[in-house]
Amino acid sequence: MDRTQETPVRFVTHGDTLSASPAASRYERTLIALLFCTWGTVFLVRMSQLYLAPYIAPEFLLTHEQVGLLASALAVTWALSSFFFGALSDRFVRRVIPIPAVFALSLLLWISGLARGFEQLLLFRALMGIAEGPTWSIMTALIEESSPRSRRGRNVGLVVSAAALVGLAVAPVLSTQVAARWS
Repeated sequence: MDRTQETPVRFVTHGDTLSASPAASRYERTLIALLFCTWGTVFLVRMSQLYLAPYIAPEFLLTHEQVGLLASALAVTWALSSFFFGALSDRFVRRVIPIPAVFALSLLLWISGLARGFEQLLLFRALMGIAEGPTWSIMTALIEESSPRSRRGRNVGLVVSAAALVGLAVAPVLSTQVAARWS
C-alpha cells in the first residue's frame, strides 16, 4: 500500500495551538494505552529470563556465562531485527507489523518452555529477539503519526514508562512468585 494514500489523523488549529478532533483524541488515547500494554508485555518477557535465572540455571545446569549469553542473544537479534523491520515499516503499513510480532513473541515464549537444553534456549531467545525487534521503532513512529507535536514527548514517555513499571517493577515480583509457588 502506498503511504501517501493513508488517511492522516486530522488536527484543528486554534490560534497558536494544535488540537485534535474528538475522534483523533480518542484514537490517540486508545493507541497510547494499547502501546503501553504492548511495551510492558514485551519488556516483561524480555526481563523475566533474568529474574528466573536462579530457577532455570540449576534445571539446565547453566553457568553464569550461559545465562548472560541467553540475554545477549536476545539483545543482539533484537537490535538487528529492529533496524530491519523499522526500515521495512517505512515502506509498508506500520500498524500491521506489531500485532504478528507480539503474537510470535508470545508463541516463542511458550515454546521456550519446552526447551531441553542450553542450545534450544539460546535458539528460542534469539528468535524472541527477532520477534521483539520491530516493536519499539514501529511504536515510536505510530506515536509520532497519531499525536500532535505538543503531546509527542509525553506520549512516548508514557509508553516508555511501561518498561520500568511492568518490566522492571512488576516482572521480578510476578515471575519469581509464580516460580516459587508453581516451580
